[in-house]
Amino acid sequence: MKHKIASQKIVAFFCLVLLLANSTGVVFATGIPAPPAAGSTFDQRLAQRKAEQNEQLNAQTQQHITAICAQQQAGIRRLQGKATTMSNNRTSTYQKIDGTLLITIGQLKLDLLDTFTLEQDRSTLAQKIATFETTTSNYGQTLGDLLTINCQADPAGYQALLDTARYYFSQLGPQSANISSYIANTVQPILQTFATQLQPKVNTNAGN
Repeated sequence: MKHKIASQKIVAFFCLVLLLANSTGVVFATGIPAPPAAGSTFDQRLAQRKAEQNEQLNAQTQQHITAICAQQQAGIRRLQGKATTMSNNRTSTYQKIDGTLLITIGQLKLDLLDTFTLEQDRSTLAQKIATFETTTSNYGQTLGDLLTINCQADPAGYQALLDTARYYFSQLGPQSANISSYIANTVQPILQTFATQLQPKVNTNAGN
């Protein structure tokens, strides 16, 4: 009965993995943004992004940004809603995968199987998930800052925030793909090994 439960947990894990979908992004900022300080204000983050990106805008570029940024902000507002939904859905899926994996490890231990490697794999996976969640948080916060800034009064600041958001967006696809690849190529094979070990042994001497 315990073997059957452990096998069911492994199957449940495989089903959750099917919920994963990769996203992509290919636009890069001028400077690599650092995480903002915890509890930072909008003005503090804006100053940080301007220093990181060090935008050098000529008069023509500034005029162009001033002319179109309000319209861009309307699009960013719509993007913000989609980004929040994506982040929540992906985070929920990752949490379910991690939770199922944790329960599976516990069940395998009850079956007296060595789960040391699988526990190490889960720890690595958790770190990858945490990195993705931090990126999504920073991305969402930067989108919010883009909606807060008076873009016409500070085109350089607006461009710095825009480039920062683009950088964070460019990281989401690769980080998500890395998580999916790690699950498929590292975690699933070891679970498949456990599933094989838990299969009922065939008595080849039956009937002799």
